[in-house]
Amino acid sequence: MGGRKPGGKKPGGQARKPVPGHQHPDSGKPREEDFFEEPEGIASLPEIPRELGIDPLLLAVMESVVFLSGSDESVVHPDAAESVLSRIIGTLTRLDDTRRNRVLEDLATLKGHVSGPQWPDGMAEFLEQFAREINPGDAE
Repeated sequence: MGGRKPGGKKPGGQARKPVPGHQHPDSGKPREEDFFEEPEGIASLPEIPRELGIDPLLLAVMESVVFLSGSDESVVHPDAAESVLSRIIGTLTRLDDTRRNRVLEDLATLKGHVSGPQWPDGMAEFLEQFAREINPGDAE
């Protein structure tokens, strides 16, 4: 994913929301001390509704890609981010056709959903670029 900042920033400098820490599902409701403030300068996806049916593994990968490519240099070293992003994309290009097609369908679903103030500018373009990079044989 060449270059930085494809999206992933919170628009308009909105206040950061509390983020739940890792918690086992059987541990009950989160307590106040189970939350931490999202640090300034990190890029992250807005909440993706479960109803969209997006593969959770894809969402985890996308969260990593958005974090690495969109976070401030004070949070993620640009050269380190580029190196890891290249490895992530390289690994995803190894998906078999069935799995790649499922990922591309999920990305198309996400692209149709990325509007509104909770979505950073450029997110649709970011999803298009991501789809192109994991599907190098696609001649659009």
